Amino acid sequence: MTDFVECDGCSKKLGSPILCSSCAANRRSIADLQKKLAEVEAERDEWQPIETAPKDGTKVILWLPDFHSVEMAWFCVPAEASHWMPLPTPPKGTIDMADHDHMKDA
Repeated sequence: MTDFVECDGCSKKLGSPILCSSCAANRRSIADLQKKLAEVEAERDEWQPIETAPKDGTKVILWLPDFHSVEMAWFCVPAEASHWMPLPTPPKGTIDMADHDHMKDA
């Protein structure tokens, strides 16, 4: 009688490996995605060139170097803007104002 080991990922009966080939591939894919997500999240907290700013109405923070100031914008970008950054995540338990359009017609 052959002893079988269950795959740690899907409980499939195996001869010896701890993970079947499908689960091993899935774990590698998940690790790759987690690495990419970490890279994107790190980049999210950095100022981006104004040429890369979203043009779909997404609200962003703009850097205005001539005024040494920041401004929030979502539909037009002042010519003075040189960089942009996404809005930060609001504190827990508060309303995300990025989801509300107070300029919308009633």
